Amino acid sequence: MPTYTNPGIAAVIQDQQLERLNFATGLRNDPAGYSQFQQQNIKSIVEDITNRKQSAFQKAQIDLGRYMDMHHNVNFYKTRSGDVDSITSVILANNQKIEDLITQDVINSRRQFEINEWYNYDKLETLFLLQVVFMASLSAAIVMYLTKKGLITIGLAGILYAILGLGVLFTGLYKYFYTEGARDAKLWHRRRFQSTPAPPPAPVCPPADSSSALDDAIQQATDFELSAQNCASNINQDLTNLTMGAANQIAAVQSGNTTLLSQLSSTGSAVLGQVCGSK
Repeated sequence: MPTYTNPGIAAVIQDQQLERLNFATGLRNDPAGYSQFQQQNIKSIVEDITNRKQSAFQKAQIDLGRYMDMHHNVNFYKTRSGDVDSITSVILANNQKIEDLITQDVINSRRQFEINEWYNYDKLETLFLLQVVFMASLSAAIVMYLTKKGLITIGLAGILYAILGLGVLFTGLYKYFYTEGARDAKLWHRRRFQSTPAPPPAPVCPPADSSSALDDAIQQATDFELSAQNCASNINQDLTNLTMGAANQIAAVQSGNTTLLSQLSSTGSAVLGQVCGSK
């Protein structure tokens, strides 16, 4: 039993103990009252336990209901998250497809511009060649008129015809060989040099056993381009020599030396044979 320093507290505790002893003594002296007291205590204890158990069960039931609701909400959230993920994947795939299509459209537009520019300038150059042919035809008509009037001799007219024809032929050959050999296949204003061969085109799904044939074809095409460029250079040099020779012969004819016409004819035939036989 604890000891209290405060006499008031000790007196109250002592009175409570005495009251308890008196109450217990009274219950013992009265068996009916003691039995009734026990019944009341047992009933109150049972009711208290019952109430606690019911409260605990009710709380557990409420918590279980909340847990089930939470479980259903989590499942619904999982379903919504899956739907959002699927929609996001579809949107990303669609955006990537649109981006790829835009990039492809840009590439196609740039390539189409290059094609249009190439064919535009090619037509302009063809028009220039036709203009050269037209001017040569007009010049030939003028020479023919002067010949019929007797202002120039037939030999001089033949020389002029040859010069006009060779000029048209040289212009056409230069256009053809320069376009086929030295000019770039994609850009009109770009020129390929012999020191820098053209890159081979990208293969378009070739068969597995056709790689060697494709390489041989590319090599043959490159050799043909180099041969065409060399031929064009030789033709240019030969035509330059022919033009200079014709100019000298015209000067000789104008000076009165008519015996040089046969020499001009033989010289022109030799140069033309060299031109046609060059590679």
